[in-house]
Amino acid sequence: MNRLFLLSALLSAAAFHAGAQQLPYKVTIVDWQRNALERQVAAYRGEPAFREVLYCIDSWKTLGESRFDRVVIERVRRERGGTTHSIVDIGSACTTPSGEPLPMFHTHSDGNCQFSPEDIVSIIARRAQFEGVQCGDHHFIWGFAWQLLAVANAVESAKFK
Repeated sequence: MNRLFLLSALLSAAAFHAGAQQLPYKVTIVDWQRNALERQVAAYRGEPAFREVLYCIDSWKTLGESRFDRVVIERVRRERGGTTHSIVDIGSACTTPSGEPLPMFHTHSDGNCQFSPEDIVSIIARRAQFEGVQCGDHHFIWGFAWQLLAVANAVESAKFK
């Protein structure tokens, strides 16, 4: 219960801080349903540490708060394993029956908690709602195509000033 209280206090502080900055968008926080996270931690621990593994997020919900959106992951499935530092041909992986991209994440077997250049290209190209990297039992980073495109556009605009 203390963890939940601490998390809600941190989320409120983050939302307050974001509002104070007058951001032109809502901050998005990615969270897990407790049972889904427990299953994912067990799956992460059960995989060999020398390769990456791709997971599809089949079910999630978005809870719109006043100053931030909270995405809650409800169900994940293992798509396939890869090699030490890559998973090949992810373009057709993690899609709905109609071909829309589902959010996905993959493990970084070396514990590196940064997106690789290939990860960033994939996030932008796939344009799923969000994508991530798991770099430890309970450690994830999340990326959003619209944010990466906004940064790229800002950099490109700055070149001409």
